[in-house]
Amino acid sequence: MLAAEAGGKKYFLGRSTDGKNTCLIAVPADPTLWNSGCSDATEGELLRTSGPDQVTAILVADGYNTTELESSGWAKIQGNILVPTSKTEAPS
Repeated sequence: MLAAEAGGKKYFLGRSTDGKNTCLIAVPADPTLWNSGCSDATEGELLRTSGPDQVTAILVADGYNTTELESSGWAKIQGNILVPTSKTEAPS
């Protein structure tokens, strides 16, 4: 399911067929450079993913407090997805 668009990328969320893993897929303008990550975590920061362009995305659980991430250079582009702000390098 398309969850967000930002910085020329589309961000999709998905679940494994057994419902145990949540996945984040990032597709840039050049779809051959797509990247993804999956996790079975259910709380807090679920996963980070980055692709050939070295831009990272973070997927967090519903209700997770992202204040610290946002104050350190991340921008929330959807309720559960954060990406580096254009002013910063991809924070780790």
